[in-house]
Amino acid sequence: MAFILIANGVWRQANRADQGAKAEETIGHDLNSLQRSGWHIEYGRRLPLVGDVDIICRSPQGQVFAIDVKSHRGTVIHNRGQLHRQVGNSQYPFEKDFLGQVKRQAVQLKEADDYSYVTPVLVFSRAKVNVSGGQAGNVYVVARQDLRSLLLDQG
Repeated sequence: MAFILIANGVWRQANRADQGAKAEETIGHDLNSLQRSGWHIEYGRRLPLVGDVDIICRSPQGQVFAIDVKSHRGTVIHNRGQLHRQVGNSQYPFEKDFLGQVKRQAVQLKEADDYSYVTPVLVFSRAKVNVSGGQAGNVYVVARQDLRSLLLDQG
């Protein structure tokens, strides 16, 4: 019986990893056109202490963005300093502090490459995002369809 529980856990973890990889690939495809207009885009950069940064974008003007891709469903809201997923009338906090995670990635990237500033961005590939002003705790939080325009506006 214990083997079955372990196998189910491994299967769920593998399924989440596959879902995340597909989300990153989809977002990467959305950003391909930026490269033709002078943007530099890097995928899956490993940094000590924070793991990997899903996507790093540098605009022709030198603005740098650390982008963390999430593949959750539902509607993302910001409530009491924390991101939640709303499904129907219920709100559920996410399993991790996504805002803190992408901020740490931005700081590590800034220090590693000696950038003056790196803008943290959290993008949801499958969820609706309903975050007032598009920011939560100095992190841009956007849905997939809004990422490209955010980068162009801020870059």
